[in-house]
Order: sequence, then structure tokens, then C-alpha cells
Amino acid sequence: MPTGGYTGFCATTWAESNPGPAACIPCDAATAPCADGSDCWGATFCKGDVLCGDPSDSDCAIGSEQTPPTALPPPPAPLDPAAVLSGKRLVAYVPNWKECPSAEQLQHYTHALVAFAVTYPAWRPAGQDTCETDRTCTVQGVPGCGGKSLVEMVGDLQSVGVKVILSFGGASMGGVWEAKGDPGSNSCWEHCLDKVDALVSQLAAIVLASGADGIDVDYEYYLDEAKYREFLAALTSGLRTALPSPFLLTHAPMDPDLCTTSIHPGCREEYLNILAGQSEMIDFIMPQYYNGWQRPSTNFTGALQHFSALASTAFGGDASKVVFGFCWVVA
Repeated sequence: MPTGGYTGFCATTWAESNPGPAACIPCDAATAPCADGSDCWGATFCKGDVLCGDPSDSDCAIGSEQTPPTALPPPPAPLDPAAVLSGKRLVAYVPNWKECPSAEQLQHYTHALVAFAVTYPAWRPAGQDTCETDRTCTVQGVPGCGGKSLVEMVGDLQSVGVKVILSFGGASMGGVWEAKGDPGSNSCWEHCLDKVDALVSQLAAIVLASGADGIDVDYEYYLDEAKYREFLAALTSGLRTALPSPFLLTHAPMDPDLCTTSIHPGCREEYLNILAGQSEMIDFIMPQYYNGWQRPSTNFTGALQHFSALASTAFGGDASKVVFGFCWVVA
């Protein structure tokens, strides 16, 4: 834990340092803030006895002014048992920049989420805007895993009985952990706000050409202004129209975007409200219980409360439309 009068450690973002902060620079939010402007993680608003980078630090919030709640509110009404027992799914996250998973590794999965379709020409390290050189909101070619084409990858996954969902977006398109409009912040979503129809057309064409079973929206950017909320709602409805059932339409939001302040003081409910208004269009969502404040491995009760409230609020208690997203890292 911090020593020498310091209460925490400087770190960048959960997205970059998950499951715990890795930049071990001592700091104190009140007397010795981080010189680079990053947050001071530690005893200021987290558990005071953790080590820098310790994944057990499950109560951290983004921003040193936020404090974890001291008590949880009562759980929502019980979910409908019939809804809970139907539509079981086990979804594998399959990055297309790595080697392909084997048939044996996929034998228990029902779906594979292929990451990512994006609008930036190439990934760039933190501090460099991925869309600095291309602001046209043009979806780039999507490669498959292991050097395969996307068509080959989709076919291989489907051959072992797995439904394939192409995920659009991801952290490098831009996220709330970066200051909006700052030099070096990923800005890709900004350039798509007035291009929904063209974006939908491009994504639908890729899904159809690849033979994939559906499309996922991985939106981790801001929703604090109407223009962002209108974009996300229009993107969802446009994709549903372009890819009607039986194509799958899913979302993979971060858990702080799917709750009210009764769950956590830092919750943002705009995404939750959009999902509730478009619940009939969406087949299921995959909340990221590894990229926000919930840490099921150390506080499963809190994560379960979040999950139950989400299913009740957005989907009328139909928990079959919520796939519990967790991070499993094998060393």
C-alpha cells in the first residue's frame, strides 16, 4: 500500500490497466495530485490496504471525488423464473488480431463475438487519436483471426456449432475515460454522429458478405449530450431494420452505463434508458462486469444486484436478454 504519507497511486484508466492500476507512482488526491493529470487511485476513495495493481481493489471509481456507497439499497422484485430459465447462452470474446481458438476451446460456447469492426485505419497507442488520419466514418476491412479472412473465420466458427456476431466499436473508437475533444483522445464516434445511414449500410454489407449471424454494438463513449443519445438509438434501430430477425442484434455496454445512482453514485443511466426504449429490437446485451466498478470475483452480491436491476428496468424482468459479462484471463 502507499507509504511516506501518500494515500494512493497515479494510474491512467481501467480500460488500459484492467484489472488493476499498474503505474505505481505515489500520490495524494488532496496534497500531492498526479503530475500528469491522471487519477489518484488508493485510500482516497478505494480500499486503503491494497497494493498498486492488486485486482482485489474492487471498490474504485473513476475520479477521485467519487466515493463507493456505504450501503446497498434493497434488491428489486424477483425476476420471472420462466424468463431466467430460457435462452441460455455462453458467449466467447474472440479478437481477430490473435490466433484462432480451437474447436475444443469452443465446445461449450453457443456464440462467438468477433472483435472488432472499426472506422480507424490502424490501432494507435494511448495518447494518439486513432481517427486522426481518417475522419470519414468509413468501416475498415475486417480481418479474421490467425491471418484468415473474415469469411473463413466465420465459417470455421459456425462449423463447430457457434453463432457468430461481429462486434463494432470497442475502446479504441473512443471512451468516457478520455476527456472529450482533448488532443490525442480517440474521436472516432464523433465523426459518425451525422452518418448513421451510411454506417448502417456498411456494417450490414459486411455481415451479409461474411455470413455472420449478427452485429454487436460496443459503444463506450459519451451519452451526456442529446446528439450522442440520438446517434446510438438511431444506430440500433437502423441496424435492426437492415438486419431483421433471425439476424442477431446485441450491445456490450460498460456496467456504469447501465444503472442508476441507487446502485452506485457514479452510475450513468442514459444507456439504460435507450435500451429500455428499444428492448424489442435487441436480442440480448452483454454488460461488461470487468470494465467498470463491479467486480464479481470479490463482490458478487453487488454485481448480482446490478444485473437484476438491469434486467428489470430495461427488459421487464426478462433476464434471458442479459448475458453476464466477465473477464477470465489465463496466464
